[in-house]
Order: sequence, then C-alpha cells, then structure tokens
Amino acid sequence: ARVLSEHFEQVTVLDSDHFPQDAQHRKGVPQSRHPHAMLDAGRRELERFFPGFEKLCRERGALELNPGRDMATLRQAGWSTRGDSPFTLLFASRVLIERVIRELAAKLPNVTLLDGIEVMSLRTVDEPELRVTGVTARSDEGQSTQFDADLVVDASGRATRVPPKLEKLGLPALDTTVVDASAGYSSRWYQGPSGDARPESWWWKCLWIEPLIEGAARPEEQYFGVLFPVEDDRWVVTTASWGGQELARDPETFERMISKLRTPLLAEAIAQAEPISPVFARRGMQNCWRHYETWRGRLAGFIAIGDAVCAFNPVYGQGMSSAAKCACVLEERLANDDPVDAGFPARFFRAQADFLEIPWTMAVSRDRERARIESDDASAPRRFEVLARHVGAFAMRQIALAAVADRTVGTALFEVVNLTRTPRELLSDPAVLGRTLRTRLRQIVRPPKIEEGEIPDYPPA
Repeated sequence: ARVLSEHFEQVTVLDSDHFPQDAQHRKGVPQSRHPHAMLDAGRRELERFFPGFEKLCRERGALELNPGRDMATLRQAGWSTRGDSPFTLLFASRVLIERVIRELAAKLPNVTLLDGIEVMSLRTVDEPELRVTGVTARSDEGQSTQFDADLVVDASGRATRVPPKLEKLGLPALDTTVVDASAGYSSRWYQGPSGDARPESWWWKCLWIEPLIEGAARPEEQYFGVLFPVEDDRWVVTTASWGGQELARDPETFERMISKLRTPLLAEAIAQAEPISPVFARRGMQNCWRHYETWRGRLAGFIAIGDAVCAFNPVYGQGMSSAAKCACVLEERLANDDPVDAGFPARFFRAQADFLEIPWTMAVSRDRERARIESDDASAPRRFEVLARHVGAFAMRQIALAAVADRTVGTALFEVVNLTRTPRELLSDPAVLGRTLRTRLRQIVRPPKIEEGEIPDYPPA
C-alpha cells in the first residue's frame, strides 16, 4: 500500500480479518504467537517506507540487539564465539510490529484500510486482452460490494485463495513447488525476570540452540530451542523440529522437551520466569513457491506479491523482511514501467523471482535434507531446484560449518541471512571460499567434539 500510494490516486486495502485497536493477536495471523525478528534488510526498508518506524517500535518496547554480542548461540559444532556482529536486529512481538506499520499506513492520505471484508471474485473484461477491472467483495454482514481498480494486488499471504479464482477465469494453473520437511514448532510466552532478579551470569538476552543434524544420540537433540525477548520484559520460547517429530501441545510436554535440549540453559531460564500463555503448536511450515514468473497465463491489471507467491519455513525468520523487499521490487518496477500496460505483471513477476531466489535458497538448503519435494508440473523449469540442491545443500552448509570457527566467514554468512548479500555473491567471493576451505580442512582433520558431554553446557562468558 505504501509503494502503490506514490503511483495511484487511491489505494484500498481489503482484509477479511478485523484490525484490533491495539497490539493484539488476531485470527488471520496465527503465526503471531510465535517468535519474530526483523532482519536488517527488512527493517531498513520499513524505515525508508515509514520514517519513524524504528523509533516508534523502540518507544513501545522493541529491543535493538547485536546478535553476536547479545545472543548465546549453540551451533552443531559448539558455542559461537561472542563478538560484535556487523548488524543489529529488532526484536518485538509480531503484533507490535504490525500495529506500528498499520498505524503509519493509516496516516497516508490516499490509503484506506477496510477490515471485515472478504474478496469473493475478480471482475474482468476480455477486450482487447483479459484484464482485471476490480473485485467483488462481501462484508461480515453479507453485504456485497464492487470495487473498481486499475491494479489488483494479491497480498493475502501463504493461505491465498486467489489461484483457484484465476483458474475459474479459464487461465492455466500455476506451477507450484513445495519443499516440505515435516517441520513443526511449539511456543509459549513467559514474563522474564528483570533487573536484579536476573542472574549475573546471564550476559545473553537471546538464546539460539541448533539441533544436531548428524550424530544425535537422543531425539531431543534434533530440536531447535529459541528464546526471543519482546516488549515488556516478556519472552517467546520455542522448540522446533523437522521430520515429523513429536510436537509439544501442553505445558508438561513443552517443559520436558526443553529440559532435554543439548544445553540446560533454556530450561534453567524458563524455571526463573512466569508462564503467561498456553502452548501454541503449529505445523504446515512448508516452503511453497507459486511460479508466477513462468506462468503461461496473461492477465493484465493483476499481480501477487510476497507470501502469496513464495512462503518459507518460518523457523528461518525471513518472511517479514522478504515481504518488505518484494515491495521494493514493486517500487523499482513502478518507477520504470506502466502498471496499466498488459505486459507489466509478467515483468514484475520475473523481477520478483530474481529476488525470491535468495531467501528460497537459504530456506530449502537445510530443509531438503529431510524434505518431501512436490511439484504440480514435472516439466516446470528447474533452475531454482538445481541451485538449491547443488549450491544450497552442499556449499552453503560448508560455509555454515566454517562460520562457527571463522569470524570473517560468519560475518559474510550473516549478511546473506539478513538478505543484504546474495548466496551467489558469497560463493564468488575468493576470500570467503578460501577461508571456508581452510577452516573445513582443519575441522575434518581435527573434528569438532559433538559427542555428549564434550561441548560445554553453557556459553563462554
């Protein structure tokens, strides 16, 4: 909406959900009860779109933390060395981030936010080409309304209902790739200790505990453990896993699984905190790419953006930042192209796919190891699949393993994770490749100690 407001007289946002008055959870965003962190690239773009975004978030309790200094990180090969990272991350609840963005967007003079309205169908004309001219929508009370539009944007996220509507218009189905690692996560909120109640040894503000991919002696060693701080001294604590492992759905199971992670640190932390929510469990974390960039259909006046096109396993924390970057792609196309032109959608979809290749590669490089891979069309172009398989699954993993011991490699990898550098740039950097090779050879000759008891229970001070 912010990007479109620079190029159209009126922008109307239709949402089937109801917007709360404050920073509260709502039905249409079930993932809001799980951890969120704004990557560096995403927060920069949001600040550019909405000047004052970061200041307003911090004023309402968001924390700006340096992950290298403030996060205790247990990688597969051991605890990461503590030191300043080149970026900071913004930690806040999803509902706070959403509330601030919605508040700033509502101030735009030509943007109207309408909630409680569901889009039922696309309205089209077919001369001289098939073109969307608006939508038919229905309110909660059952009242039907028609909205005229020069451009309709599907920004309705992972659960979009638009693709079947396209097929009803006689257009071909979208080719879709799904990488499903049978992942799931469970989260619970806590009121953390603050001030003098916090133990002196807790130099960390966040915890990130990675599973053992190989050599796990117990099932629990294959679970992520995460503690993210949010506003008002609260914590969002999460366990996550792949491969259809047990999913905690009650407090007893949740605490039992936390107690059996590779380090007792997270269990000791929640023992000194007060639980303030039930356990929220979720599956349905597939990586899903609807390939609009190769779609054989032609439909003027319509585009889809963000998660409505490509959604990732949320455990990697790329969703919000990727959505912001997709808005940047739209901004760049609108600066150089006519959105009413019949060829605009295809050009936008190709440009958006060029960006999406980056977070997609990062997400599926690990998920592929335990994934079921599906495609609606076996003849669909496979360039992204080949890239993910050969570059993502092998080269990126070697870099990740080397990053534990090499600060320079770790910094370069962090830039990719934060979407400020592409995997392709990383893999063409002689310094990064050289240091990765040297570090990996050293690790192979003298393997890291990953057997039980050989990695310290606690991070180095």
